[in-house]
Amino acid sequence: MKSDGLSEHKQMMVEEIKLEAESLKQQYDFFKHITTLTTGAFLVIVALWEVVFKNPSGKIFIALSLIFFSASLFCLVLVMKLFSVVLEKIWMWNFFSDTDNVKKDYKYFRGKTKIYNWVSSICFWLGIVSLLIFAMIEIF
Repeated sequence: MKSDGLSEHKQMMVEEIKLEAESLKQQYDFFKHITTLTTGAFLVIVALWEVVFKNPSGKIFIALSLIFFSASLFCLVLVMKLFSVVLEKIWMWNFFSDTDNVKKDYKYFRGKTKIYNWVSSICFWLGIVSLLIFAMIEIF
């Protein structure tokens, strides 16, 4: 009787692991897209800096935008690296019997990814806002 309950519990854990792994893969793909957008924005700013604006009055906002986009890229790379660690922990959780330590490690790394995720998102939006403020100053 106990073995049936245990196998049912194990089956539920496996389903939970699969769902978490799929969620992480989708988030990873999202971060790849944001990384591409951030890199593109950074390169466009640098490439068009001297061509479009000969003597811009809002230089500080371009500098802030570049700093925020750089910080966002840095955090995104860290998040993507941490996701690979989290996926490894999920794999270990699935195949090893010492699930308590693996779960503890998983929660630690998952917490770190959430922090860097928020920081990268905030920096990305601050970079866009800085760029918009610069554009508004130059247009008006």
